[in-house]
Order: sequence, then structure tokens, then C-alpha cells
Amino acid sequence: MKLSHYIFEELSIDNSVIKSPKECTKEELDSFYKLVIKGGQVITGGLRRSINNAYLLAFYYDGDKLVSIRGVKRPNRGYVEYVFDNAGVPELANKYKYETGWAFTIPSHRRKGIGSFAYTKMLEKSKGVKIFATTREGNVAPQKILKKNGFKRLGEPYEGITEDNVLLWVRG
Repeated sequence: MKLSHYIFEELSIDNSVIKSPKECTKEELDSFYKLVIKGGQVITGGLRRSINNAYLLAFYYDGDKLVSIRGVKRPNRGYVEYVFDNAGVPELANKYKYETGWAFTIPSHRRKGIGSFAYTKMLEKSKGVKIFATTREGNVAPQKILKKNGFKRLGEPYEGITEDNVLLWVRG
């Protein structure tokens, strides 16, 4: 058995919490926000509002410590159109109103399968929902997770807002 499979089997759903922002406490929302910022891949203007407007938030804990987050966002239409236009498939933008993102695992807990586990559990809760995602072209780990969860690559790579060589992925 591969080590990654062994680690994944050791992870517990009891350590994960997946719910809408309306079900979250202020402390959970604040902790989520802080880890998103720590990840360094977002524009912070309006971030708290975006988190509060999300479809789902996923939290993974090691004991009492929050070590990993993910979300299914409700991005604004202008951003969705920007992504699909730049990927060369503007005609498909109206089909997708949710985006996965805000994925971050603290460095001491990486390479243990936590990110994959949390993503899988979060996406199971959003079955039937059309979702898109973007990844950096060279970042293979999240691409594998997306493929495993039924996402397909769409369009062409493009230069993103915060990084170059962005790939568009869709599910549904």
C-alpha cells in the first residue's frame, strides 16, 4: 500500500467540519479568514464578505488547532466572466456560479493527505452543484485532487490576477 493511501485512511471525518458560513461561529469565521490570509494567494479587499457569502466552508482540525481550510465560494459575475474569458471559453461562464478555493494547509501538516481528504469531503457535500476551480499550471497536487473529484480541465492556460499560467477546471 502506498504511504499516501495509508495516511489518508488514518484521517478522520471527526476532525473535519463542513458547513455554510451561516452555521459558523464568529471564531470559526475569524480562524478561516486568518488561514486564507496566511495562504497568501488572495486579494484581501472584501474577503470577509466573500467568506460570509460562501456556499460551504471546510475546516480540518488537529485536536483543537485548525490546520487546513477549503471553501466553495460564490464569486461575483465579473470575476467568473474574467476567468472563462481568459481561458478562451466565455460562452460557458453562465453555467458556473460556484468556485472552489481558499485551500490552505499549514506547513507542518502538509503531505499527510489532509488537503485531499478535506477537499473530497467538502465536494461530496456539494454533489450536483456546478463548480469551477483554478490552479497554477505548475501546482500538480491540487490538480490531482480535482481530477479525483470529477473535475475536467477546460480552455487554455492564461495569466491570472495573482499568478501566471492559470488553468481552469470544471465539474458538472
